[in-house]
Amino acid sequence: MPRGIGKHVTSPLDIGEIAAGTLRLRPLAAGDAEQLRAVTSDPAVTAVIPFLPEPFGLQQAQALLGRQAEGRDLYLGIRADADGIVPGSAAGTLLGVVGVHLHGAAELEIGYWLPGRHHGHGIASTAVPAAARAYARAFPDRRLVAECRPDNAASRRVLARAGFRPAGEPGQRPERDLYVHAPDI
Repeated sequence: MPRGIGKHVTSPLDIGEIAAGTLRLRPLAAGDAEQLRAVTSDPAVTAVIPFLPEPFGLQQAQALLGRQAEGRDLYLGIRADADGIVPGSAAGTLLGVVGVHLHGAAELEIGYWLPGRHHGHGIASTAVPAAARAYARAFPDRRLVAECRPDNAASRRVLARAGFRPAGEPGQRPERDLYVHAPDI
């Protein structure tokens, strides 16, 4: 049964909070728009994610969160459980985003982004595997996929740690390779 997002939106993709070590992943709500803008407006993010406009302001954040009402996209905020996970960050600070997207009846895609200032702290390496495990369990009949630019070695390592393997075919987005969740291989 779907859980609520904010006050008025529900999503079939909401499987509840996901614990990931000292991080927590929870659906973003309308009240998170300013924090979403803050972690997404970084050119290190908007330059590599084709569906994010540049500049990415508050209006764009609100529109992105509004897409969740359609039930095909869900954006999970990656938040710290404690102060100092990233130097200078307080507990509860939005550190990044994991997006979950339905593609037809048989496929579920996971993507993620962090602003450049949060790179190198193990956030993606902790959050993405936890999200992949949780969604693979919650949707066992769907193929779980991700996409990555071939030149993004850090993201390829995160995906490998999360159990994704190269599919040997291009992704749906330009200049992306497709990865399939196959943790037991």
